[in-house]
Amino acid sequence: MRIDEQIKKLIEERNESYVSPCVVEHQFLHDDEQESIERKRHLFEKRKAIIVKSTVDGQILRSDRLDDRMTVNYLVHYQQLVKLPTSFYIEEQLQERQAEFVENLLVS
Repeated sequence: MRIDEQIKKLIEERNESYVSPCVVEHQFLHDDEQESIERKRHLFEKRKAIIVKSTVDGQILRSDRLDDRMTVNYLVHYQQLVKLPTSFYIEEQLQERQAEFVENLLVS
């Protein structure tokens, strides 16, 4: 699988964590990220808010190669349509992230 395809799969899996009815754990989802998702779910539940639609897009910013290792910096844009009891709103989040590859396989 190409590097960009691996990153795309990773960010789509993370995005699924926001809308999945159960807690979804992924290999590269750090504990603090998992806690953040769970906090968001809890706060939404308290406010009776529901994520109606969640989309994600990514863009590779830079990559550096040293021997069989590659570091890729990329930007992730999450966009979520949230329904409250009496209204809707859109939440957006931009994150700059870094992925590490060894022999073209994602390792972190």
